[in-house]
Amino acid sequence: MTNANVQTTCIQGYEVKVLSAGGFYIGTMDEDGMPMCRLSVDYYKSREDAQKALYDNSFTRRSGVEIEFCSQGKPCF
Repeated sequence: MTNANVQTTCIQGYEVKVLSAGGFYIGTMDEDGMPMCRLSVDYYKSREDAQKALYDNSFTRRSGVEIEFCSQGKPCF
């Protein structure tokens, strides 16, 4: 499922996708497959719910020191 209006990479060039850690969220992983940045405020009960939020671009984006460090003070996308 793709949506041309959805940003698929962050400012650092990492793919924005659904990840899991006790729930599902929208974020990025580094080249070693380690979680790098959590972009969504919410956790989702299912992968499908998180995928829909990413597809619809309807998730609430996090802000904070972690995001600012990762994106060097610029918007993630």
